[in-house]
Amino acid sequence: MPALLSLIGPLLPYIAILAAAVAGYFAIRRQGVLAERAKHDKEYEEAVQARREAVAKAQSRDELIDDKVAKQIAEIKRVEEAAATQDSSRNGDIFKF
Repeated sequence: MPALLSLIGPLLPYIAILAAAVAGYFAIRRQGVLAERAKHDKEYEEAVQARREAVAKAQSRDELIDDKVAKQIAEIKRVEEAAATQDSSRNGDIFKF
């Protein structure tokens, strides 16, 4: 055992420096990965928000179109009912002019 310590003893400071350098490298790399992930998450959230806004805008346009169509249908029904009440006098004899 003392022979092993005599061989490793002089190398111990260099091993410690190497371990610190490797740990520093991985710490810096981790920070970069975390920063990139945060950037990606922010871009993703912005894209999701833009999609939500586009969907909301499309839905509001659909509602406007639906309202217009409902008004047109109601007007057509009103006109048809008015025409039907006017034609009720003719409902008797089809040969009557």
